[in-house]
Amino acid sequence: MVNDVRPLFDPGFTERLPQITAALAPAVSDLPPGGRHWVFYGSRPLGLARQGSDLNALLLLDDFRGAPHRRDGRWATVPVTIHVLSRDQFTADGHERRYGGYFALKLLAPFMSSRASDDELLSRTTAGFLGPFAEAVADRWYRPAWSADQLLAHAYLAFLDLHPDATSYLARLRRHADLFGRAWRHQREVYVAALGAAGMVAPHGGNRWHYTDQAALDDAPREHARATARFWAAGTTCHDFPDEYFTKSDVYASRAEQTATRQALLDMVTGEGRVVEPVAGHRA
Repeated sequence: MVNDVRPLFDPGFTERLPQITAALAPAVSDLPPGGRHWVFYGSRPLGLARQGSDLNALLLLDDFRGAPHRRDGRWATVPVTIHVLSRDQFTADGHERRYGGYFALKLLAPFMSSRASDDELLSRTTAGFLGPFAEAVADRWYRPAWSADQLLAHAYLAFLDLHPDATSYLARLRRHADLFGRAWRHQREVYVAALGAAGMVAPHGGNRWHYTDQAALDDAPREHARATARFWAAGTTCHDFPDEYFTKSDVYASRAEQTATRQALLDMVTGEGRVVEPVAGHRA
């Protein structure tokens, strides 16, 4: 895989970040003004947005005692979906699976924020949620150690085991082979570092890692079921779940693309392929 020095995020979006947060201020004017941490993810920061695409944002607040919820904002002509919650609630979602990963899993994908100094902590929270489920995925192959690419593939497979329709979002990004390669390398570095910081993997030698006891789940089927239930419960308070989620997943990518994407992840784990290979016959 050839290194690509081009930036992962759209420079135009990055430059406008202060303007974007200012434009969203009216939509959150009733919330505490201090300690706001805006986090943006999805297609727009990557420069993949199409006409009519919205912008996805988390607003994490230092001082917020309400329930996590969704509200709508606008940046110029772009509709913005804002999920509001406290930093403690986001942390609890990662470490206690309080909302089934509904918020923490959004940041497995590349993200940018208004408080970059806290980005490592956010990634560690996401890794804290996924690490145990990823370890359960890895157990299927009975291997002592894994590469960084395989650790990230475990994470995505664990995500898709919990919520199979999320495959469509990864498949849509995978259509753009160059960008997907940059996104994969970015997430590989971020996720593996966060997994190590959370104490869930340790170096094994030869650029390999092994999962630690801290990543083990006592009762994987029960925790899997509970996380899924909490995910849908949280989503229902923010969207017309689950049908809206299902409909979008089918629009974003064909079943053939989704199947090919999942197989590419499996091939990465077995060492038989690369996730970043382009998908033949994709939809525009």
